[in-house]
Amino acid sequence: MGHIFISYSKKDIVYAEKLINALRREGFNPWVDIEGLGAGTSWQTRLQKQIYTCDAYILIMSKNARSSKWVPDELVTAKTRGKPIFPLLLEDTQLFLAIQTIQFEDVRGGKMPSEAFYRRLATVTSRRKKASQKVDSVRLTEEARKQKVEAAAQKASYYLSKLSSNVKDVIAVASKISSDTYQSVANSEAVKRISSKVKGKTKPVKKKK
Repeated sequence: MGHIFISYSKKDIVYAEKLINALRREGFNPWVDIEGLGAGTSWQTRLQKQIYTCDAYILIMSKNARSSKWVPDELVTAKTRGKPIFPLLLEDTQLFLAIQTIQFEDVRGGKMPSEAFYRRLATVTSRRKKASQKVDSVRLTEEARKQKVEAAAQKASYYLSKLSSNVKDVIAVASKISSDTYQSVANSEAVKRISSKVKGKTKPVKKKK
């Protein structure tokens, strides 16, 4: 089954997640690279390959997308490869020059696309029957949160090795994060690994006879 490439700014990840799950419920196959929420050469290569092989390209248009480092390049790639482009206007913004003549769907306010949009999409890619039961949801926001937690934990490693063996106190000071994220960082795998290394280096205090 062919796939649909979703192009969006990471600042619009909440809407992107809702859209992807809506497309799945509607019987489509949206592609999302959860592992590639971070940046890197291999990530760019995967994105390019997925654009080359997609049946359709959906662009979530917003001010964030216009200022994104990646979205304009993704759009040019899709345009160059002659991919069917389906723009979604998430918020008022100047239209991308490359698609000014292409009809867009108005989803301002965070609306999901209309059935008419899905019908147009189905003319270029496969569509199964609508899911009769709940489909597994893609959780982009949760994955992004986990990556931020791991990044904060790694950042705290310097302070753990230099300042203290009290993991939670150091994280609270070094990362300057919210209480909810603090708990996630404190319990993350990265911190557990770091903590075990610190404890392993700590020499036991000899008792005086």
